[in-house]
Amino acid sequence: MDFPDAPALDSAVGWAPTYGAFQAFITAMRLIEGESATRRWLEEMVSAGVSSYKNEFFVSNAVADGGLSAGFANHYYALRVQASRPEAPISVTFTQDGPGALINVAGAAVLQGSQRQERAQNFIRHLLSAEAQEFFATRTFSYPMVSAIPPVGGLPSIDELNPPSVNLSELSNLQPTIELLRDVDILWVTSTNGPQQELASIAVSTR
Repeated sequence: MDFPDAPALDSAVGWAPTYGAFQAFITAMRLIEGESATRRWLEEMVSAGVSSYKNEFFVSNAVADGGLSAGFANHYYALRVQASRPEAPISVTFTQDGPGALINVAGAAVLQGSQRQERAQNFIRHLLSAEAQEFFATRTFSYPMVSAIPPVGGLPSIDELNPPSVNLSELSNLQPTIELLRDVDILWVTSTNGPQQELASIAVSTR
């Protein structure tokens, strides 16, 4: 919430307002801080010269390139940049007990009308296996959802984070968020992105 008032970040912060994860982040902010405070924050970010990008991978690359001092992105985008560019001056930081520390978990379910119930249940069991969770952690840099597999890339453990108390099912109510983003002249086109296993974070330059 202090970002708009940080002089060092004036005209040097990026976000991706058409991206589904960003809209979930703003939805969480609405739920936690209220719509008035969220509107004020958005307006102040615009006044501070925030730059818009197509997606959060572009935001993270802009930080690594030195074009931005910081950017809002899922944590794994910064780690993907680091993996392909080990010398890139980029790191990740999480806020505490606010929408910037939101943990959004991907889910899986079996359709009641499915004719392959057993196969579907076996697939979900596989997704929760140590083998599959290690793949998610080491190849996509997502946080593993089983305790036997630690996160990679120097990330803190889930237990060390301080996420806000938000009912994730409420994040599906995007329409008020989209209307707010449009009203503040931030969003013109609605984005549709599938569910992800993600943590909100801030990519920061280490220059």
